[in-house]
Formats: sequence, structure tokens, C-alpha cells
Amino acid sequence: MCGIAGYLGTIPPSDEAIGGALQTMKQRGPDHQGALRINLCDGSQAVLLSSRLSIVDLEARSNMPFQRDGWTIVFNGEIYNHEALRLELMREGVRFITSSDTEVLVAGLARFGQAFLDRAEGMWAFAAFDHDRQELMLCRDRFGEKPLFTYKTAHGFFFASEHKTIAALSTTQLVPNKRQVLRYLVNGYRSLHKSDETWHNGVLAFPPRTCRVTGVGGNVKSHRYWQLQAARVNIDEFEAVEHLKRLLPEAVRLRLRADVPIACCLSGGVDSTSLASLAVKAIGVKLHGFSIVDRNPHYDERENIEAVVKDLNCQSTFIEIPNEPLIRHQSLLLRL
Repeated sequence: MCGIAGYLGTIPPSDEAIGGALQTMKQRGPDHQGALRINLCDGSQAVLLSSRLSIVDLEARSNMPFQRDGWTIVFNGEIYNHEALRLELMREGVRFITSSDTEVLVAGLARFGQAFLDRAEGMWAFAAFDHDRQELMLCRDRFGEKPLFTYKTAHGFFFASEHKTIAALSTTQLVPNKRQVLRYLVNGYRSLHKSDETWHNGVLAFPPRTCRVTGVGGNVKSHRYWQLQAARVNIDEFEAVEHLKRLLPEAVRLRLRADVPIACCLSGGVDSTSLASLAVKAIGVKLHGFSIVDRNPHYDERENIEAVVKDLNCQSTFIEIPNEPLIRHQSLLLRL
């Protein structure tokens, strides 16, 4: 879980604002922080910020903002199939100086542009600047797993992994979006993603499966690079089970590539139990489970979780949710 942020426009943030923004990102990436200013030919400036949590290639050579082949990138996420993509690029004559997925992503973009995303399997939010074309590309993964928000002003736009970072970088007191709060209170969590509105006015959720390129003069080109397509397949139940037994372990294996210890969230349900069991029993990974447990007996799954932990012989950490009300006073709602 890294943090990214930045700006593109004619009145760039001060060094103090950049420092404040980096401070808000510290918990997302405690291993390294970096910032870079890039001057454009029209007098505007791009600013890229990164707070890194090191997962693949822990060396300083993979810190961000990362530069190669005339590109600079800040990247939050993971390209699961980066090793296979690295081999493909090497056959194209590309040479690498790190073992990181960040460098694979930059090298692929430099060589193939947005078309490279069709080959990438993973989750991501990134900002990549093409120095030759003087263009800033923002991109989010196919299903919006990694967060990315934008905030437009009269002189440019800001982007970040979190609202508080946008507030710090833009030195703006963000105003709560009352409509979004009421939408949540009336219709629940699922109603929040029906539009790009968020908890603050003017802060918009960047759409998933989208690349947006902003060039000199503010010229914007937006492209949805992927669309879910369903196709009917004539197979029976036995064949479906066999396909799942073949595909799921491989999917889990790809997602377990890391140069650090691996943990998982254990809820006691079928999904997390199956994935953790595959990781330990089929792939041989040593896991540490983290579980949120509720003292309310209607939702307490501690017994199921403890059974899984015992079966997998893995370490576990339980985090209890208190029974105290989430909102103690009605005055907050009255002010809305």
C-alpha cells in the first residue's frame, strides 16, 4: 500500500505544501518518500509525490519517483505477472537495472504505450509523465482496487491516494459533501459508487479501467482501456470444477510474490479460508493471519477463525471491535 500524489498546472504547490502532503502519506509507505518537479514547455509544472511501502525489490534503486526511458512514474499497486512481462520485454531488447514491477511497468509504457496495460495483470493507480510528449498519464486498474482521487482548480488539478493528501497539497479546506453523506445514511454503502462524487465537494473518484492523458495547454484525452465481456461456455459441472482447481492456485501463486513476509485477512468465511489454505497447503507459503472480530455474538466468527488457524498452523492476530456506538452524539447529523 504505497501512496501517490501530484499536481499539473500553472501555480504549483510550495515546498511547504509538498512536505505537508508527504506527511499525510507516511502511513501508506514508511520505507521511502520522494518528490519531483517537472517544468513543461508552456510554463506549467508537474509535481509527482510518492510514499513507498517496499514489497518487491526492497533496494533504494526501486524508489519513486522512478525514471527511465524518458518517463517518470509514481505507482501504488502491484503487477502480479511482472516476471513474465519482464521476460517478454527482454526478448524485445529491453534491459533492466532492478527486479521491481515498477520498472517493468515504466519500460512497458515507454515501449508500447497504453496497449501495454492489456498484458498487465494486477491492481494499480499510477501517474506517469512522458517527458518527450510533455504529457501526464493517470491510470487506475480494471476494477478500481487501488484508490485515486482528483481535485480541479482554476489553475490546474491535484490527484492523490487520499483526500487528506489533496487537502494538504492544495492547501485547501475541503468542504464535506452533504449529499454523499445523506446518500450513505439513507441507501447504504453500495450507493456511494453510483457516481464519481466522494465525501468532499470537488474531490472526484478517478474512474477504474481508465487512462487520462493531460498534455501541454491542458489538452485532455481519456480512454477506457478495458471492458468486462461475458461469453457463454458450454461445460458441465465437472469441467467447471476442474478449471477452478487449475486456475485458482495459479492466481494465488502470482499474488504471493513478495520480498517481505506475507500476511492475510482471515474472516472465518469461505473465501479467505480457501485462499489461505491454498497458500499454505498447495503453495507452501508461511502466513500470518489478521482477523477483525466482533463482540456481538451474531457476528463473532472467532471460533471459525481459530479452527482455520489451527488447521494451517499459522500465527494469528485478533483485532476486536468494541460495542460502543459509532456516532455518540446526534449533533453531527443535525449540522448536516
